[in-house]
Amino acid sequence: MFQDQLVGERAVVVNPMINIDRPIGYWLKKLDGLIDGHFERQLGDAGLTRRQWQVLNLLEDGPRSIPELQAELEPFLRDSPDELE
Repeated sequence: MFQDQLVGERAVVVNPMINIDRPIGYWLKKLDGLIDGHFERQLGDAGLTRRQWQVLNLLEDGPRSIPELQAELEPFLRDSPDELE
């Protein structure tokens, strides 16, 4: 099923069932979904989402105002601005 292919000077394992011709946006969205799934499995028992963890992570460095938090999280909340409520 998997094949070794030479890429540059190193061999990598390639799954021929994966279409590597997809655009970068597809892979970024796929990675984002995998990260969300990982956070859900790791933090779900504590009742935390990935976004809530991001807020806690930002606050670990020190207090921030709501506008500061919004500015730092804005790139992550463009598609779901109400996700932290």
